[in-house]
Amino acid sequence: MSQLYIDDIKISYQGCDLSQFGLFPLVAWYLLDVLKLRDYFQQVTVNKKRNHHQKRKPKKRDFTDEDMCIGLLALSILGISRISQITERLSNETQLAKLLSLPRFFSQATAHQYLNRFSQWHVSQLDSINLQLLMRHGNCTSQPIVVVDVDSQTHTLESQKREGAVVGYNRKKRGKPCYQWNVAFVCSEAVAQRLRAGNTHCRSTLLELLEEVDQKLNHPLMIARLDGGYLSGDILNTLVLMGLQLCMSCRYDWVLSRGESGRTTAFKGVSVKESMWQPVDEMTRIIDVGQSPVISTCSHPFRVVLVEKKQTPFPGSKSQRKLFRYVCALYSSTKDLSLIIFVD
Repeated sequence: MSQLYIDDIKISYQGCDLSQFGLFPLVAWYLLDVLKLRDYFQQVTVNKKRNHHQKRKPKKRDFTDEDMCIGLLALSILGISRISQITERLSNETQLAKLLSLPRFFSQATAHQYLNRFSQWHVSQLDSINLQLLMRHGNCTSQPIVVVDVDSQTHTLESQKREGAVVGYNRKKRGKPCYQWNVAFVCSEAVAQRLRAGNTHCRSTLLELLEEVDQKLNHPLMIARLDGGYLSGDILNTLVLMGLQLCMSCRYDWVLSRGESGRTTAFKGVSVKESMWQPVDEMTRIIDVGQSPVISTCSHPFRVVLVEKKQTPFPGSKSQRKLFRYVCALYSSTKDLSLIIFVD
């Protein structure tokens, strides 16, 4: 059995020794002695010598790759959202550094210099480490049916000198440079991800993410959960030909307007009556419309379910919205369409 990094944990507070990171020793024990992240981070080669034939000795650094990776990972756990806050908030936290087997916490300049030396090769190394952790500790590899939840998120940047950070679709901060972060989750675990420029549509990375999940988990049976941003005839036709089962959200008002206008569509004659609603729980009720295409450029029939869900506003929120309505469209290659997966 390998030697533990942390033999015992004792948390106590006395006067000026009070720390805002009091329970972090438990997290540090889990990272080092349960997950053994330092052993995994030895695969990262940012600070390691590349060319052995060079006569020049490599520059001696105070922090190894394992030190930098475990320290950067601990920042988000400690609630530090910006690298510029390292010196201010962690310069005096010597005991926390010892828990992570660091000589001390590195400065913000050291963190920036380390990240600037990253290349695509090093990103691939981290991705490989993530896959190894999922295989050993994750739940995504033990599922009989793989349900892939693909989501896209916008990250706004203050600096305009970041590579690929351009003005694009940014709902919260319009006109600000941003990235589009696309992630494929299985059992709430990130299996595949892509970081693209702010003006890149989420549909452009969908097939890459699904293919990568298929290769990593080596499981052909998949159900893809998508949001309304992926509603495209080309995307739907391609996913159906791939043999995937689909569950995605559509616009609620579009379905109703198609039915009320009387235009020649599959939703002609759709009407919503109070007696048609079927309760699922205290917060959710549905109407099963039946099978129909959900977009004119996709001829494959989907099972269409109208969903109405009550919302519990966050404390202090100014939003007055009490009901959230959307359409859940489902597709299965089999005749059994009894499976319903609600999109959050």
